[in-house]
Amino acid sequence: MNLDRRQFLKYLSGAAALVAIGRWSALPALAADKKASKKSADAPLPAGKNAVPADDAVATAIGYVTSAAAVDKKKYPQYKAGQDCSKCALYTSEGEGWGKCQMIMSGLVKSGGWCGSFSPKA
Repeated sequence: MNLDRRQFLKYLSGAAALVAIGRWSALPALAADKKASKKSADAPLPAGKNAVPADDAVATAIGYVTSAAAVDKKKYPQYKAGQDCSKCALYTSEGEGWGKCQMIMSGLVKSGGWCGSFSPKA
């Protein structure tokens, strides 16, 4: 899924609205994401790198979760089993379990994560 400038600004304004109302609608997703990440063994971050913060506006707007198993399938019906960041064209590996995403610039994403901008590698 390629986003043009207008779509990106639309997502960004939606994220700003979530932040403005206290991120109430995002709290259940964040709680499910934390539970899922505790169940699996976490790969350590590469030295000197940071993970995407839980309150990142862009990550929230595009529905990023650190575990594809935590995707809200009602909210994101385009999700299909087997999709995760490591299989996305926007993802570049930075070491075991972590990588850069062209959509989320605030830190590294988990290779087993997922977001609404998923675009399969060719």
